Amino acid sequence: IHPDDEGLFEEIALLIRETEYPYRYESSGMSHSTQILRDADLSQALSGVWVQQVLFGLSQEMNLTPLEMLRSQESFLKNLKFASKWARERFNDKVIEAKIAEVRGLLSIME
Repeated sequence: IHPDDEGLFEEIALLIRETEYPYRYESSGMSHSTQILRDADLSQALSGVWVQQVLFGLSQEMNLTPLEMLRSQESFLKNLKFASKWARERFNDKVIEAKIAEVRGLLSIME
């Protein structure tokens, strides 16, 4: 850790632990910073560039093929749980259902 950040080490370490996926800690009772970080991570699956970030980037980190990752997306999306009120309102059921329809469309082309 950089010397300027030594006083923040515990807070930084806590943020890393609490945002590591799969989550080992419930979001209730977490700091607003932790909730924001978790929601930012999860929201990638609903972004316009999710194919690059999730299907290619995250699949490589998880040692999966992009197709294997695509197959897992519907279940993942159905179980999304955002921590902050803002994210729950922004990424509502309609937004999630639209992404699930996109996943199904891609699967119908690729399989």
